Amino acid sequence: MTKNEMKILIDNAIKKGKEAGFNIEPLSDKDAHNDKKTGYAWIIIKPKKNNSEHECFIKYLLEQNIVENDHVYGGVRYLITEFNNSYNRRNAFGRAFAYCLMEAGLFSVSMFR
Repeated sequence: MTKNEMKILIDNAIKKGKEAGFNIEPLSDKDAHNDKKTGYAWIIIKPKKNNSEHECFIKYLLEQNIVENDHVYGGVRYLITEFNNSYNRRNAFGRAFAYCLMEAGLFSVSMFR
């Protein structure tokens, strides 16, 4: 994977995450209330073992200061800072972002609290 392909992949994941966060609609009054609920959200990204392309992608993300090492879950962590602490919007962003990376073969999971 070239640096240009890596940039396209991460830019696409961020774009899909933002689209999901902006387009979320509350399903009920409870969901509308949760939009006021605040919380932290992040995505854990791990390369598959013995996959040099994935390891290069992780190194690229670290070099560009897009992610930081995660010492709790392993791998690296992308901290979601978009959407002013809106729990539902950050949740939607994280799911779409992680799904985009999983389509590329990377293990990624979104987490919230």
